[in-house]
Amino acid sequence: MTHTDRVNNVTMEAGQLRQWSPTVIIRLPETVDYRYEELSGSYPMVNPALQYPIFGPEIQCPHCRQEIPALTLTDTYLCPRHGAFEANPDNKELVHLQSGRHWRQWEGEWYRQHTHPDGIRFEIHEALDRLYTQGYGPRG
Repeated sequence: MTHTDRVNNVTMEAGQLRQWSPTVIIRLPETVDYRYEELSGSYPMVNPALQYPIFGPEIQCPHCRQEIPALTLTDTYLCPRHGAFEANPDNKELVHLQSGRHWRQWEGEWYRQHTHPDGIRFEIHEALDRLYTQGYGPRG
């Protein structure tokens, strides 16, 4: 008698099945362990809402505002231009993994969380420059 493992697409004889039946542990965002026997064929039912990070299946990249997808069964979003962002469900922040910068969402926009006064000064000057190029400037 043979058995085909649907996960790895491997066919095994009955004698081999008794020797090889590991337990697989899947770590979901809710930190719940779903344990099942790989060879039993009983796979856990996963709520589709638990497959994505806390901000949903896609968000706007905080840098380029391009729609970026979530990686299924992780807390990560992946921008092709700026890399990975990890969503922290505890404090509802988004962390850019490459730079370590933290972002928070407010009224649908991402705002960077500054840890040093020079960072906020730079961002204020950038915003003022952007307003000035749009025609808002000192009158006189």
